[in-house]
Amino acid sequence: MCYESIKSSSDGFINLYKLQIRSFKKDLFNCDNKDLKILMIAGSDDLVIGSSKFFDDLRLFLKGIGCADVNSKLYANLRCELLNEEDYMIVYSNILDFFDNYI
Repeated sequence: MCYESIKSSSDGFINLYKLQIRSFKKDLFNCDNKDLKILMIAGSDDLVIGSSKFFDDLRLFLKGIGCADVNSKLYANLRCELLNEEDYMIVYSNILDFFDNYI
């Protein structure tokens, strides 16, 4: 692996970490559309979400800033490309169920 790919990977994780820290600053966010239906989905093995606790904290944060209807689904043993994983049809089915219930 060359230095540039290592550097860009570490830069990406540093920037992602900074973004995650900013994610929970209530003064940076407001919920203008309190009726907006939100579906959060992620894989439990996705490095981007950090942990299942962080994922749930994000759901609670969204509710805390006034988003009334926040739904979440964390898929066990899946990573970041949910729609390309082996169980992708389950993910699509859950997304369609969300739309069927809210649209």
